[in-house]
Amino acid sequence: VFFIFASETPHYTTMNIFLLLSCLIATAVANDSSRSHRDLLNPRKGVGLTVAAGMEVEISQKLLDYGAGIINELIATELSKVAIPEISGEKDGFNYDVSNCQLSASISSPSAAFVAGSGLSIDLAGVNLDAKCDWSYKLHSWPHVPDGSGSLDATAGGNTAVSASIAATVQGGKVVLSVTQSNVDIDDFDVSIHGSILSWLYDLIIDAFKGDIKSDIASAAKSAITNVIETTLNQV
Repeated sequence: VFFIFASETPHYTTMNIFLLLSCLIATAVANDSSRSHRDLLNPRKGVGLTVAAGMEVEISQKLLDYGAGIINELIATELSKVAIPEISGEKDGFNYDVSNCQLSASISSPSAAFVAGSGLSIDLAGVNLDAKCDWSYKLHSWPHVPDGSGSLDATAGGNTAVSASIAATVQGGKVVLSVTQSNVDIDDFDVSIHGSILSWLYDLIIDAFKGDIKSDIASAAKSAITNVIETTLNQV
């Protein structure tokens, strides 16, 4: 019986550890799917996987969570690349624009668990999304006054969470990861406006963060999960 535990080495060097874990999952699914869900998830014994006749590998929950932490950082990086589209138009004789939006993400509580006979479930709780944007308006007709400009901060946290189910198979002698299901639940954004703004433009920005922007970020988050699991990790 071998025991595999997470080390304190930098996360980039532990990427291969997580891929090894994925390989063991695939082997377990292929060779030992008869083992009970209770046996697989016993935290006191670790996770036992039969990888060959007479050989069993024991994997600790700490390693599972460490692997989730690696995925956590990769997904947070991908989310920070999400482009929030510019909002512009004309209303009540004014031209308005909300642009230069930058999104950052942090995930404080990643965890992972085996799903008997299929693979891994990843749960990323404690997700915080922070957006910063510039806004401006001016009267459409000359001399284009009154006018104004400022910035805004928008934060979504609280109940924001990300989860995914990951399957591992062996194809051509190589472990291949795939996302079988993903869920992204984003809490409502709390928007703070800096500067003197027209009430209708304020309402327009609030509605955008509650609607289209929130939806776009959720869609991008799902794409980020798929990209991390099926592209980034499969290429290592």
